[in-house]
Amino acid sequence: MVVPFYEAEEKIERLKGLHMKRERHYDTLRRTMRRGYWRSSPIKRNRRYAMMLIVLFSLFAAVGVTLVVRLSAYHSARQEYEAYRLEAAAETAVTEAPQATATPQTHMAVAATPKSTPKPFVSARVQSLLRENGDTIGWIDVPGTEVQYPVVQSKDNEYYLKRSFQKKRNVSGAIFLDCWNSYLLTDFNSVIYGHNMKDGSMFAFLRQYKKRAYADEHLIIEITLPKKKLVYQVFSAYTAEGADIDFRGQSCVSVEERSAFIRQIRNRSAIGSALPVSGEERLLTLATCTAGSNDWYYVVHAKLVEEVTTEGDAV
Repeated sequence: MVVPFYEAEEKIERLKGLHMKRERHYDTLRRTMRRGYWRSSPIKRNRRYAMMLIVLFSLFAAVGVTLVVRLSAYHSARQEYEAYRLEAAAETAVTEAPQATATPQTHMAVAATPKSTPKPFVSARVQSLLRENGDTIGWIDVPGTEVQYPVVQSKDNEYYLKRSFQKKRNVSGAIFLDCWNSYLLTDFNSVIYGHNMKDGSMFAFLRQYKKRAYADEHLIIEITLPKKKLVYQVFSAYTAEGADIDFRGQSCVSVEERSAFIRQIRNRSAIGSALPVSGEERLLTLATCTAGSNDWYYVVHAKLVEEVTTEGDAV
């Protein structure tokens, strides 16, 4: 039987269509098997999703626990140091309280009182801190700020990075003097460190010194030692960008080397100061890490302008 040409052409087209549908089906099947869905049952797929959810939940839980621990450490450190600030404020209030004076009697002759010899300065506050922690070297106070902390010194610069004044483990650490400096602060440049805490405590205030207005309002830094009080005035503040920047000046021995060091830190300063500083004077440097790197520091330099050694001049 002879099949008309047009019927044969239609049959060929139908076969082509069936073949293309079959190929699309096979392509879909191959892709599905490569993804693994064909071989995985719905139960296995649900288990996989459950495991992913467990992992994500575990990550969120770990972040949450870390945050809680960090905030708890901040709170603990604030409580510890706030207690010392309150004690210092109470002591200052008693010291500065006006003394009652007797009403002079006009009908009585008053003998001239010989001028008494001033008593040596002794800080009861620092003596008390020494009894609590033998590493104590003094007390730092920056008027107009919340910076009122005990200052300690260890045999290295690592111990108090994560220990409070009471030697408890705490990320806030303590305010400490460089281990290479004299605890009497008699070196050319005494360096004191503190953490740049996100809650604004410890030495976080140093980052504000890049603003001229802030620096002008907070020029004075006071360090009270057991038997004297040192008053410093800020003259330079900047960011030390990298470990190669020497802000310690501990290798400066001669007056010429110290004078060159002073010129360098003046040139780096973000604030201008007309305070004269020579290589024969004693400096104080406060330093804290920046938020971005442990090799970068916010640095503030100050010059010793007064040394209180007698009780009558004590604050």
